[in-house]
Amino acid sequence: MSAVTQGPSAAAGALTGLARALVQQGKLRPDRAESLARKAAQSNTQFIDELVAVGDAVGLTPAQIAKFAADTFGHPLLDLSAFDPDQLPKDLIDKKLVGSLRVLALKKRSNRLAVAVSDPTNFQALDQVRFHTQLQLDVVVVEHDKLVRLVESTSQSVAQSLESIVGDEVSFDDLLAESPDTQQQSEDAQVEVDDAPVVRFLQKLLLDAIS
Repeated sequence: MSAVTQGPSAAAGALTGLARALVQQGKLRPDRAESLARKAAQSNTQFIDELVAVGDAVGLTPAQIAKFAADTFGHPLLDLSAFDPDQLPKDLIDKKLVGSLRVLALKKRSNRLAVAVSDPTNFQALDQVRFHTQLQLDVVVVEHDKLVRLVESTSQSVAQSLESIVGDEVSFDDLLAESPDTQQQSEDAQVEVDDAPVVRFLQKLLLDAIS
């Protein structure tokens, strides 16, 4: 009895999102997609992170993946290299979310926010951003490598800004000197030191009286 060979659609049954679409349209072998999905789950990364990392081996560049995702899921495609990072809106999405979810705010208009993503099927990330901002999202697909670089540069800029705000190291001695509680404790300690000879003298008188 001959074995039944599964087609791409049947083999993609256990996969979801971008991985499933790539397999269904013959862009990625099912076993390779499953392996990348497992690795992403074990490493706490995203499927697209693992896919781009082996892009040369599977014949998919970040630009090809972005175009495929935009065409397949019906979202506009944007080249982030044409964007000036300084012109991007600030503080619309928490910096920690931007770094962990790889979702970048592009433009806010009324109650809608255009966001750049490399995997438009990462619905968990989009839901978190939607909940955090309380805005409706317009998804724009971008190349993963360019998105990662821009997110990292944004994070570095934030770190540099914090360093410039903090400036020199804080002198804890100065802070303690200005603390009212510390000053009161010092005064109390001084009183105890001043009273110590009196206490010793009274103790001596008592001992002499007993003896």
